[in-house]
Amino acid sequence: MKSVKLAIFFIVGIAFFTSNIYGQISQPEDQNNTYPINTVNSFLEGAAAGKADAKGNIVYGIGSIFCGPLGIVGAVISDPQPEPTKVNHLLQSKGSDYVLAYTTAYTTESRRLNLVYSAVGWGINTFIASVYYFHIVHDIDSDFDDWFKNQRKIFISVPLKNPAHPY
Repeated sequence: MKSVKLAIFFIVGIAFFTSNIYGQISQPEDQNNTYPINTVNSFLEGAAAGKADAKGNIVYGIGSIFCGPLGIVGAVISDPQPEPTKVNHLLQSKGSDYVLAYTTAYTTESRRLNLVYSAVGWGINTFIASVYYFHIVHDIDSDFDDWFKNQRKIFISVPLKNPAHPY
């Protein structure tokens, strides 16, 4: 029985000793900070990284060139997400607060860039349509003026009565 008590005492002593050693490793460097992880900084760092990694898709601009405002609707409805492998890696290395901020900032910034691309595409569409419209209207006006002048010349040159041949 004495050896069992000694073994338990030895195991408890080793557990206490190792917990103190490993407990000191996880302590923050700043002794005034009692939180092991500063979640506010982690959240802000994740948001900054998400904004930096966000990228829009030029397809929304091309869609707006050909479809007009429907391209903008597509950009508003879209829900761009970061790559799942990157999110998984960040979740394992940085934590859930970082990943939450990262994905939120990435989605918001990517959607904003998609809207910018689609608005530029719609502007190009509007410019091309207005140039085409004014060109066609100008051609129609000039063709109508030419037609009207030619009809007036024909009307003026046709005699009403031929003095040589009475009707």
